[in-house]
Amino acid sequence: MVLLHSCDNPPCCNPKHLSAGTHGDNMADKVAKGRQLKGSQFSSAKLTEADVLSIRRRPYYRQADLAREYGVHPSIISEIQGGKRWKHVKKGGEK
Repeated sequence: MVLLHSCDNPPCCNPKHLSAGTHGDNMADKVAKGRQLKGSQFSSAKLTEADVLSIRRRPYYRQADLAREYGVHPSIISEIQGGKRWKHVKKGGEK
């Protein structure tokens, strides 16, 4: 079990703002509150949102060729085109 902070202020120790939960509860809370990093927000990201849109606009190119162009593994290209990665990037460019 971990302590969850309903006020999102880590130094806070007001018992009314604390509750017990699992690591999964804590991760779900992070996502629900929009504190989960996405896409190019990660320092290790090799692609940008613009790259992802470009990849999705080119479905008939060989995945190996696109992977070489963007410096990623072909499986990454496949998962981007299949909608399994970078889900937050929509076709029209809105996030």
